[in-house]
Amino acid sequence: MTVADISNPTPPSPLSSKNVVITGASGGIGAALAERLAKDGMRVVIVARREAELREVASRCGGNALPIVADVTNREAVADVVDQAVEHLHIINVSSMLGRIPMAPFRSVYSASKHF
Repeated sequence: MTVADISNPTPPSPLSSKNVVITGASGGIGAALAERLAKDGMRVVIVARREAELREVASRCGGNALPIVADVTNREAVADVVDQAVEHLHIINVSSMLGRIPMAPFRSVYSASKHF
């Protein structure tokens, strides 16, 4: 650590204690988002159909990721994802599933993604 580090500390991200559910997380933008948010200290529940790829992304996220293999076009699978996410995180702060969830009760979850 240098004097510059002490005098100009990097402030923690205001989102570092947030919990995020990311669908389509086995590749592309979903995987990149999961890795970035986990690196910034957020806890992520990553969801996708491709198990091997999803587990690889989870390993790159360190201990901040819970991988769930699911097809979010299936109502029962979405309900199971929500149940597992809430059981693991206790609260969901941000969800990329909004707009894709075919279940009205879960549309009330607040999406802060517009603030990124």
